[in-house]
Amino acid sequence: EMFMGPLEAVKPWKSDGIVGTHRFVARVWRLLIDQKGAAIHTGDKVSESFDKLLHKAIKKVTEDTEHMRFNTAISTMMELTNAAYKEPSLSRKAAETIILLVSPYAPHMAEELWSLYGHKATLAYAPWPKFDPAKTIDDTVTISIQVNGKLRGTLEVSKNAEKSSVIAEAKALEAVQKQLAGKEPTKEIYVPGKIVNFVVPS
Repeated sequence: EMFMGPLEAVKPWKSDGIVGTHRFVARVWRLLIDQKGAAIHTGDKVSESFDKLLHKAIKKVTEDTEHMRFNTAISTMMELTNAAYKEPSLSRKAAETIILLVSPYAPHMAEELWSLYGHKATLAYAPWPKFDPAKTIDDTVTISIQVNGKLRGTLEVSKNAEKSSVIAEAKALEAVQKQLAGKEPTKEIYVPGKIVNFVVPS
């Protein structure tokens, strides 16, 4: 029920919704525990990109749980789990952070996972994960590239990129080059962090 929508909203009960919830719980288990029942992730390294995603997830799940937005907290954990499966390996700290984030929503499984990761005491006494604010801020932004007001592509650039470099990268896009057809734009509009629009005479 928590995943179906805002807690205060009236929702029709559907037993088939349990299937999706069970699938998520099973994916978390398989992510962290091997077929012999042992902890998989016991190293100390994690990719920089996943580390940032993890800190964003801690922030989102913490805030959503505090404000009883349980459906979006669960959705964030699902996205985090999907991303974790794409990583070659996770650190023990990252794995245990996932367990702690899941614990308010699947307490029995989380306690079992916590135990399998070598903890003697219940996770109820473990401190809640903290996020680094610096790691929750994106270094890049996705900009829409338009020609005469029509979307022709997108570009991911640094938040601090200079206008000249953004314009040059936008012009280099194949879809944009086709529209320019060798013509020089009469106007180059750049809204930082949002759009580039080339005005080309017809």
